[in-house]
Amino acid sequence: LDVSLFDVGNYVEGLADSVAGHNYTMSKSEEAAIAAIGQIIKKIEKGMAVDHAEDQGEVNRMRDLIQNCSSDATAGLGLVAALQTTVDSWRVSHATCRKSEGIAKDAKDLTCAVYDSHRKSS
Repeated sequence: LDVSLFDVGNYVEGLADSVAGHNYTMSKSEEAAIAAIGQIIKKIEKGMAVDHAEDQGEVNRMRDLIQNCSSDATAGLGLVAALQTTVDSWRVSHATCRKSEGIAKDAKDLTCAVYDSHRKSS
């Protein structure tokens, strides 16, 4: 049976139109059909409510996971920024130290050259 809810709705509306405002009495089979359709619609509505609740729960869980990921990323980026500041400070200290070492080496080389020259000439 390939009947959509739309088709069932049209059938029920057609029966209602034929009964409303007319002197029409439904047959026992029509009354039974209306009662069965009413029960089917209630079951469908109940199933739709359950499906909606499950789907909404899944959407909420995914939203929460994305939010947690976003919060973790934001916190991680804050840590990275703090570490970057520390690394930059160490780089400045290292560059200053290397410059001082270069000056000290130049002074040592000059002193050693003067000494070697004096030693070789004496």
